[in-house]
Amino acid sequence: LTESYNNLDQINSKNSVIMRDKKNYRKKRLLELLSQGYTQREISKKIGCSLSTIEKDLKEIRNSDMIIE
Repeated sequence: LTESYNNLDQINSKNSVIMRDKKNYRKKRLLELLSQGYTQREISKKIGCSLSTIEKDLKEIRNSDMIIE
């Protein structure tokens, strides 16, 4: 049983990393598209997520010291 919980922890950890990577990729893509002149609404359609997600990501970017390479 303990081994099962350890395996679940490993899976959750991997999923967390994957989700963080996807979110960082989306934010990077968001900034790229903004720099190309796309509106937030156009970006949401192009990336395939809601306008509120785009707005939330922009707010997080503004409130962070996120460095995009």
